[in-house]
Amino acid sequence: MKLNRTLAVVTGILALVLILMVGCTENVPVETSADSVIVTEAAETVVETTVATEAPTEAPTEAPTEEPTETPTEAPTEAPTEAPTEAPTEAPTEAPTEAPTEAPTEAPTEAPIEDVTVAIVEPDVNQVADMAIAGDGYDIYLVREDQGFTYRYGCSYLYTDNVIHAYFAAVGSGQGGDWDFITYRNSTDGGQTWSQEKVVLNPTRGPGSDDYLSTCDPGVVYFGGYYYIGYTSTLNLTGTANCIFVARSENPDGPFEKWNGEGWGGRPAPIIYYDQDYTKFGIGEPSFVELNGTLYIYHTNICPSGTYMMVATADATDENWPATIQHRGVGVKKDTDSVDVKYVEEWGKFVGIATGDRFSANSWIAVYESNDGLNFQLVDAVREDTYSYLHNAGLSSRINGHIRITEDADKLCVVYAYGYVNGSEGWGLWNTRVQPITLNLAARDSAAQRISAEKIKNALDDPRTRLPALAEADRKLVMVRPTADVFDYSLSRRSFSLTLRVTDEYMYERVLNRRTTEGVTFTDYDTNIISIDDSTWKVTIKGVGSTPVIVRYEGLFYQFYVNITEEEIGTGVVGLVPVKDTFTICMGERTLYRPQIRVKLMHEDGGFNEYYVNESTEVVTYSDYDTDLIKVTDDGLIYVKATGETEVTVTFNGYSCKVKVIVTDDASLGYFKTPSVEDAPFASAS
Repeated sequence: MKLNRTLAVVTGILALVLILMVGCTENVPVETSADSVIVTEAAETVVETTVATEAPTEAPTEAPTEEPTETPTEAPTEAPTEAPTEAPTEAPTEAPTEAPTEAPTEAPTEAPIEDVTVAIVEPDVNQVADMAIAGDGYDIYLVREDQGFTYRYGCSYLYTDNVIHAYFAAVGSGQGGDWDFITYRNSTDGGQTWSQEKVVLNPTRGPGSDDYLSTCDPGVVYFGGYYYIGYTSTLNLTGTANCIFVARSENPDGPFEKWNGEGWGGRPAPIIYYDQDYTKFGIGEPSFVELNGTLYIYHTNICPSGTYMMVATADATDENWPATIQHRGVGVKKDTDSVDVKYVEEWGKFVGIATGDRFSANSWIAVYESNDGLNFQLVDAVREDTYSYLHNAGLSSRINGHIRITEDADKLCVVYAYGYVNGSEGWGLWNTRVQPITLNLAARDSAAQRISAEKIKNALDDPRTRLPALAEADRKLVMVRPTADVFDYSLSRRSFSLTLRVTDEYMYERVLNRRTTEGVTFTDYDTNIISIDDSTWKVTIKGVGSTPVIVRYEGLFYQFYVNITEEEIGTGVVGLVPVKDTFTICMGERTLYRPQIRVKLMHEDGGFNEYYVNESTEVVTYSDYDTDLIKVTDDGLIYVKATGETEVTVTFNGYSCKVKVIVTDDASLGYFKTPSVEDAPFASAS
């Protein structure tokens, strides 16, 4: 996603067409329509074929997107707003190779990691972060010559004493959605060699999935015994109305269990929900820092009033910390892309990086800083010795999101995707670069001058390096999984059979032939509920309850869920429920924050239709509210008139529910939580 998914309406149309086609021919458990996303039970027919299904070469995927203020008809073609004073310098000549790959697919075993309490240093308000590129670095990912659409962007790059963990947003398989996967690699020798890539997180297939279309923009942090991956997803078929989700695992490479709204595992639910105009990008691109029991959550919000980095906090000592999230308001109003934030222990400062003039010959890295973790300013720019056309930069750190300058100097780096883009030419064909950096302090009063001077320095031209094509027989597998992530059956069903699919490093997906495939095992399930035959993949139902299952094949593993109920599971409608049952709007923000009432029509099998998260001809009505306080438009947007409380009755197809609206003068209860969302000093990237 990363703010470029909706740059082409053609992409959305192709995605919808492919989703519908694949859903019919590949037993993918989904139906989609222009009116809503309907997630239904997986087809039971077992498909026995070894014919590979190729991932599309154009985009049924979420390419990272700029603010979708309107639906463009093609990829961006505008000339850069600021021309460099000198032409980009040619990159050093190099052979088309990326960092060497080693065989292991499982993350190396490390000693138990303890959460660390650090002494808080008083930040020097007269000095700010000063970053510079310290070497040419290397490509951790290179596009191959025969690939027409592929990438690994938005890298979350974490290090310990012995291991580097790297997570990427990767192009998905395009099967029934699957716009983006999150992949993982590790290095035990400081980045000289890297493990074979594997998919560690993907959209949930099955009824009731809120992240059905994508898992992208990984923000990874470790605390309390778990690795957490925050990610962006949506139900909108053109890639807008995004929300933030999170999954956790005791191991860096999974298996990961997703937050479900009340706990961990099963059907996912957002931890931060976008509740404004669904035609905008919404909320996404999370970044985390854990500091002495507090989790700082940074994320993008592109809504009708502008583009912001927002801040939230949560209680990191609580296992169910998503339920403790408190919104802290605007960190900075910006015109760069997502900000990856870290905490520099010796400075007592939060430092984050983003990209300015992305996808252009004028691209540069923006450096933001905060002395309290809540209010940020743009304090530095880095262009010299970066590769042009860069975007979605990440900053390396310890696994808790910290940097210790005195010990980590040789581990500091930036990681970004880059690649020549001219309109549709080169779109979605991005290599990924790792470059070492230095991080120092400089005088605050000269920050603006340093930014201006740096942005006109030379960058390196994109050499458009490509790896040779890889024959299908030589491609490594990166994922194994069943046709659904959640299977719901009644006790009377007695048994059902699984179909398994594998995905290779080109993200091409094929069905495993049950009769000829050996070495598949199923483990870690509750034998009181089910048993699974490793040779036939037949699931025998034994009792009522819910259980996770891990399937293993050729060094890969994948977790899915089986739910068995006493009662028969129907397909009828259960009722209408609000996505949010209470909205609080500050009068001072009434022109900035206009939430949208959305509802879900729930089905017995756990599936739902959400209105309005896509363009629809269905009619939802809003009535019985105090018209002296608010007005609700036909598409559910709330306009504020006066302070007070009122209740809105929402009706659809004979079903109804109620939503409470509170209008207050208390600025601390507002969405932005600031008297003004004007740019902070140095905050403009123009």
